[in-house]
Amino acid sequence: TDGSVEFVKKNFKKVDVLALDKNYGFSKESNIGVAYCIKRYKPKYLVILNNDIVIIEKNWLSKLVKSAEVDQKIAIVGCKTLQPDGRLDGAYYDVISTKHLGFLEEDKTQYSFEKDVMAIGGACFLIRTNLIKNYGLLDEIFFYGPDDIDICLRYKKNGFRVVYNGNVQVIHIGGFSHKKVKSIFVFKFLRRGRLILFLRHYPKSFFIKEVLDGLLRCFITRRELISKKYFGNLIFHYDFLLRIFYLLWSIKEALLWHNKYSYSIERWYSFLEEKYENFDGLSI
Repeated sequence: TDGSVEFVKKNFKKVDVLALDKNYGFSKESNIGVAYCIKRYKPKYLVILNNDIVIIEKNWLSKLVKSAEVDQKIAIVGCKTLQPDGRLDGAYYDVISTKHLGFLEEDKTQYSFEKDVMAIGGACFLIRTNLIKNYGLLDEIFFYGPDDIDICLRYKKNGFRVVYNGNVQVIHIGGFSHKKVKSIFVFKFLRRGRLILFLRHYPKSFFIKEVLDGLLRCFITRRELISKKYFGNLIFHYDFLLRIFYLLWSIKEALLWHNKYSYSIERWYSFLEEKYENFDGLSI
C-alpha cells in the first residue's frame, strides 16, 4: 500500500515482482519466490534477503558463493549482520543456544572468520538450490521466526554443513516490518514458532523453559535494542491477559504442529501454475 511495488516496476525493469495479495508470513512468501526463480532461472544458488538489509560491500555475493564452493556438502552460508549504528546485529547460533551470538556487541572484528556453525541468521543467507526439492526450504508453519534456525538444523541432521562467513557483512535494520504492527501480533507468532522449534530439535527441558520465559514476557519485556540491564529498561504489558491467552494458544499450536512439516517446494510449483495461466512474468 506504500507504492513500493509500482516504484520497483517502474525503476527496475529487470526485476521480477511477485506482489502477493496479502501477508502470508516470511516463510511462505519466500517459498513462492524461490519456486518462481528455480523454474524460470534454474540457478545453482539462491539468496534469501530481508527487505531491511543494506548492502555495503561490492563483492559480498561472490564471497558467499566462494564459501559454498569449498564443499558440495555445504548447504547454507550466512554472514555477519550489523546494526545501523555499527554494533553487531548478530553472527551465528552456537550448539545449544537460540541467542544470536554477538547481538549488540561492539564490532571489533571478533566474529570476522569462517566456521561451521549450528545455524545462521535468516536476514541474509545463501542456499544450494539442488538440495531444496529433497530437503525443503523454509517451513511455512513458521509465520514470524525462527524459520532460519529450523532450516539449518534440518539440513545438518541430513548430513549437510552450515557455514558462517564473518568476512562478509551487511547492515540489518532489524524488525523494520514488525515495528509497524502491534507487539501482541509479534508475541503471538514468535512464541508459537519458538515452541515448535524447541519441540522439534531440542530436549524437552528447553520447551518447558520457553513456556516459563513466555509467561514472564506476558508481563514484562526489555526495551528493544538496549543492551544495558536495569529496572527502568523494562516494559510492563497491561494487556497481559491477552498475552497469556496467546501463550496458551501457541502451546496448543506447537504441540499440534511440531511433527507436521509443510515445506515441499514442488507444491508451490503446482500452486502457482494452477492459479496463474502465465507463470513466466508472473505479477499478482
